[in-house]
Amino acid sequence: MKRVNFLITILVFIASCSAEHEGSTKKIKVSVIDEKTNRPVDSAQVILNTWDEINPMKADTIITNSSGQCIFSLKYETGSHYEIWAIKRGYYNYLSDDTGSTNKSLIEITEKTQSDITLYLTSDSMQNSNYWKNKAKRYNIDTLINKLRGNELFGLPLLIWEDIPKLLEISNDTIMLSNFPRNMLSSNWQKECYLGIVSLWLIESIRKTEETGKYNPFDVYPSLNPIIKEKIGYDKKSDLEKMQLASNIYNDWWQRVMNLDKKEACKIDPFKDAGVGW
Repeated sequence: MKRVNFLITILVFIASCSAEHEGSTKKIKVSVIDEKTNRPVDSAQVILNTWDEINPMKADTIITNSSGQCIFSLKYETGSHYEIWAIKRGYYNYLSDDTGSTNKSLIEITEKTQSDITLYLTSDSMQNSNYWKNKAKRYNIDTLINKLRGNELFGLPLLIWEDIPKLLEISNDTIMLSNFPRNMLSSNWQKECYLGIVSLWLIESIRKTEETGKYNPFDVYPSLNPIIKEKIGYDKKSDLEKMQLASNIYNDWWQRVMNLDKKEACKIDPFKDAGVGW
């Protein structure tokens, strides 16, 4: 009888250890700091995302206190994934390449993660923009046009206001491209496009970026695809006709704004009173 009781005790002990290992609970203290001022960010939303291969993502949110801190109780489950993300209106993700993780507002949580972590936001509205701008590829405009003509341009490079005149020179070009900048957010894979339409799309990207004063690779595209559409009813004009019309519209627009301050010029929409748009 004593031997049976001893075996039962051992089994219960092993089972409890196994359960503790599989579902261990850990408290994680999160501190949110404004990288610009090095001060804590109070009332920030700190979001714990949890998901696995079967279940959809679950989000739990805690608001930071006046010291910019909050605490999560995290129960680890085998096969699950965890990340903690800080956000607050008026603040931006702090991006930097000084460590392995670029986004300092986000961290993946593993069993090896320390129980005290710091996330960074920034009140500097230009920090994000300057980070991406410095990362973007920049071509001399003649090189860019040669790449376009040679069907060799894939991504959207860094463009500037002074590129517009030469892009206008090819705004009616009927070369058909199969390789051209595409919006990564579009679910529609556009197989081909006239060079002229692509050049107008790039001009509109310049206008949009200059208008906001900020550069973001996810928000520099004028539309999901470089397609000119009629605003009313069904498209009756061919792509060639719409390109010719749009080329005239943008050339007229440039004559009106070329001597204005860039910030004022970019506020004037070439397609505002036109029957076509992006």
